[in-house]
Amino acid sequence: DIAAVANGDIWFGKRALEVKLIDEIKTSDEYLIEACDRADVVSVAYQRKRTLPEKLGLATSSALEHTV
Repeated sequence: DIAAVANGDIWFGKRALEVKLIDEIKTSDEYLIEACDRADVVSVAYQRKRTLPEKLGLATSSALEHTV
């Protein structure tokens, strides 16, 4: 019944389900897992390039470990 729900009210959760404004209730995690099953999903990982001081710091600490 459109007149019963189209009155400016906000409908949440179970009540929205009861008045058939939504098909189901699920968490965002559940939605994303289901969406991944229906789509081609590519995992992308980004590795930040180390700065020169970071590279030198690692080289220095490595050299110190070998001399001690």
